[in-house]
Amino acid sequence: MRSRENHIAGIVRRLTGVGQASEEQIQEDAEILANRLASFPEHNPNPVVEADLDGNVTFMNPAAEVYVSGQDASSGHPLAQDLGPLLGRLLRSGGGFATREVTVQESTFEQKIVYIPEDLAIRIYSSDISRLRAAHESLRAAGDEARTLAQENQILGEIGRIISSSLDINEVYSGFADQVRRLIDFDRLSISLVNLDDYTFTNAYILGEDVQGRQVGDVVSLEGTVTSEAVRAKRSMVIQGDPMDLREHYPNLLGFPSIVLAPLIYRRQLFGVLNARSSNVNAYTEDDAEILSRVASQITPAIANSLLYTDIVRTQNDLARSNSDLEQFAYAASHDLQEPLRTITAYLGLVKDRYAEDLDDTAQEFIDFAVDGAERMRTLINDLLEYSRVNVQERPLESVSCDDALNTALRSLNQAIERNGAVVRTSPLPVITGDESQLNRLFQNLLSNALKFRGDQSPVIRVWAELKGDEWIFSVQDNGIGIAPEYQEKVFGMFSRLHSRSQYEGTGVGLALCSKIAQRHGGRIWVESDVGKGATFRFNIPVVGL
Repeated sequence: MRSRENHIAGIVRRLTGVGQASEEQIQEDAEILANRLASFPEHNPNPVVEADLDGNVTFMNPAAEVYVSGQDASSGHPLAQDLGPLLGRLLRSGGGFATREVTVQESTFEQKIVYIPEDLAIRIYSSDISRLRAAHESLRAAGDEARTLAQENQILGEIGRIISSSLDINEVYSGFADQVRRLIDFDRLSISLVNLDDYTFTNAYILGEDVQGRQVGDVVSLEGTVTSEAVRAKRSMVIQGDPMDLREHYPNLLGFPSIVLAPLIYRRQLFGVLNARSSNVNAYTEDDAEILSRVASQITPAIANSLLYTDIVRTQNDLARSNSDLEQFAYAASHDLQEPLRTITAYLGLVKDRYAEDLDDTAQEFIDFAVDGAERMRTLINDLLEYSRVNVQERPLESVSCDDALNTALRSLNQAIERNGAVVRTSPLPVITGDESQLNRLFQNLLSNALKFRGDQSPVIRVWAELKGDEWIFSVQDNGIGIAPEYQEKVFGMFSRLHSRSQYEGTGVGLALCSKIAQRHGGRIWVESDVGKGATFRFNIPVVGL
C-alpha cells in the first residue's frame, strides 16, 4: 500500500508544486487520498475486479461477487477472462487503460481495464450495458419502422396526387400501378370489377404477366377463384402455399403460389378487388395485406368516380346524339309540313270564293273553322321550326348590342304596344357576346307575353340589365296578371299553357324557346311573380360568351 501512497504523493506534488506545502503535509494528504481511493471500489454499484499479472483475483466488490456466487473465484472471474492480449499491450506501454466488451451470463458489459504498475495489478471496471444496448436496438428498430412508414406514406401520397389529377380511368390505373410496385413486389397486378348479379368479374386493368383468358375486358366467373374469397370476406387477405394444394380449394387458380388481395368498397358497396400475385412461394405477409388495403382505400373513390364519370359521359353523348337527331327531325318535319298546310288553306279559300252562293251559313262556318285551324297549325309549325333552329342552324356567337336587339323587337310589336296603350321603359343595355336574331326573339317573346297577359290597367313594361360578378342579369318586368309560385317552373316547358286558348291565344312554345336561347348563351331564365302583382322575367348571360 506504501507504493500506492508514494505514487499518489508524486501526483499531488506535481499538481501543487514543491514549496507550497511541507513534505510531511503532502504525505499525510496522500495517505488520506489513498484510503479513499482504496475504499471506492467497495461501494461502486458496478462490478469491480482486481487481479495480479497472472490472472489471480485479489479483490472483487459485492457487485462482482454476484457473478461467482458459490464458486471459488481466486483462480479467475468471468469478468476477468481472456485478458492476455490487452494485458500485454498495457505492460508494453507501462500503464494506461484499455476498453472492451464482454458477455457474461447473457449480459453485455463495457469494461475499462486499468494497469497499476506500482502494484503489479490490473483493475477491471465493468458496466452492464445490456439495457442500454437493447434500448439502442429498439430505437434503431423504431427508426427503421418510422422511415419505412414515412416512405409508405410518401408513396401513398404520390398515389393520391396521381389519381386526383385525372378523371380518365386509364390514366388513374397506369399512374398508381408504378407506385404500388415500390410498396409490394409482384409479377402481376390487376383490378377486377365485380358484378354480383351474375357472380362474375371483369379485369379492368392488368400490369405484369399475361394470362390467357384473364386479359383486360374478359368476363370471368367468380366460382373457384381467389377473388371470390375477398368478395366473400370483404377484407384484405394473403392466400399462398403449394400450388397443388391451393388448386384443390381454388380450381380456377392462375398458377401463382402467392396472392395478396384487397376489396374495393365504395359507400358500403363492394365493386371490385385489387390483387397482386407473385411467382415466389410465401412471398407475402400480413403487412403486405395491410399496405394493399391502404392502397385500395385510397384508389377506391377515384376508380368509382372515374367509372361514374365514364357512365355520365356515355349517357351525355347518347343524350346529345338523341337530342340532335330529334332536333333534325323536328326541323325537317316542320319544314315539310308547311307546304301541305299552304295547299289546304289555299284550296279552302278557293272553295269559299267560288262556291259562296252555293254554300249555306253552316258550310261557310265550317270552312272558316278549317282555315282557322290550318292557320293555328302553321303558327305552331313556325314556332317549332324556330325552336329547332336554335341549335340546328346556330351561328357563331359574336359581339351584339342588346339595345339593337331590343329595339328590333319593339318595332315588331309597335302596333300591339299602341293597341294596348302600353308604356315600355328601357334602360341602356350592354354589348355582349351572342346571337342577335335569337336575342331579338327572346326580347320579343317576353314583351309579347307582357302585352298578352295584361291586367285591368294599361300595361307598363320595364327592361333593364345589371352586372353581377361575371354575368349580366336582364330583367323584363310587367304589371300584368302574374303567375302563381307552383307554375313558375312549368311555364318554361314545351307546349305549357296555364290558360285555355279561348282566354289567351298562343302555342305554348314561346317561353320554352326563350329558355333554349338563354341556355345556348350559357345562362338560364326564371320568373319572379305573385298572382295579380305582375311578373319579372330574368335571364343571365356570362360576360364572355361560350
